[in-house]
Amino acid sequence: MVKTVQPDLVLTINADCIPSYQALGIPSFHMEFGYNPLIATYLSERPDPDNNYEHHDLVLVANSYNFLNKPEIIRQRSLEILLIPLLERGYDVAIYGKGWEETLWWEDKLITDVHYKGQIPFEESFRVFQRAKIILNPQNQGGNDTGVTSRTFEISGCGGFQLTVRTPAVEKLFTHGKHLIMSDSPDETSNWSITS
Repeated sequence: MVKTVQPDLVLTINADCIPSYQALGIPSFHMEFGYNPLIATYLSERPDPDNNYEHHDLVLVANSYNFLNKPEIIRQRSLEILLIPLLERGYDVAIYGKGWEETLWWEDKLITDVHYKGQIPFEESFRVFQRAKIILNPQNQGGNDTGVTSRTFEISGCGGFQLTVRTPAVEKLFTHGKHLIMSDSPDETSNWSITS
């Protein structure tokens, strides 16, 4: 696409891509996602009298995509670290996003029901972030020191409490126990959930 469009400049969340763009003669710079504080204004101006988003112990807001059963993909590994140990412990979990009902690869782990809520408008995800006790945040990049999901900023910006996987990029930008909680393994997630 970049070859076809020939932009004057590329801003990328993954700094490892910069040499590829520069090899094409296109200036490129690293720029992380962020959070727009006007979202709080947007939410306050659009009240939710129906209280459409129930309170749940744990919430995951993400599409499943077609990555399941691909253990080399960090997104699946993120779910194995964050979601599976909590499902095994019987926590109340709500999942918002496309495709989860078709990819129930964890069903044998359940001792409780998972509430599949389906896709919601992007702007409404912020209401969910404000109401959930804990938001599970899978990452998409594992080995790079740049490139965290936009959710990582949005959850914190909304005042939500998030549990994410430890990656070089997350560690570079956030402090464990201060901005969010990071986990390296299913055991660490289980131990955290017992003591927290």
